Amino acid sequence: MKWVKMEQGLRIPIKSWCEDTEPGAMVQAENLAKHPVLAHHVALMPDCHQGYGMPIGGVIAAKDAIIPAAVGVDIGCGMIAVETDVPAERLARNSLTPQDVPRARAKAGHYICTLRVSATAST
Repeated sequence: MKWVKMEQGLRIPIKSWCEDTEPGAMVQAENLAKHPVLAHHVALMPDCHQGYGMPIGGVIAAKDAIIPAAVGVDIGCGMIAVETDVPAERLARNSLTPQDVPRARAKAGHYICTLRVSATAST
């Protein structure tokens, strides 16, 4: 690790393996370090650079939340958010079974995995 930043106003520290972080990426990392659902720390990998809302090469852990947009809008990874029938309590206990995560083979041989999750309270 190259450096750690923990200043007033940040909820969690920023730990970086990137020696010279772009100013825009640093602003994004600081915004993430203030986010109410993020846990432990914001990590910046050696290839870190400014992204759309979150630095490319940034790594976060969210508590009780799924943030598909944190993956980035420029990589086309195939993540989706769907409403399903798995109660949220099953996620909290880390007790998902292989049947909860179906696989579908897409063209070009890539797999698309969709986690079926449902909220317990209606919105």
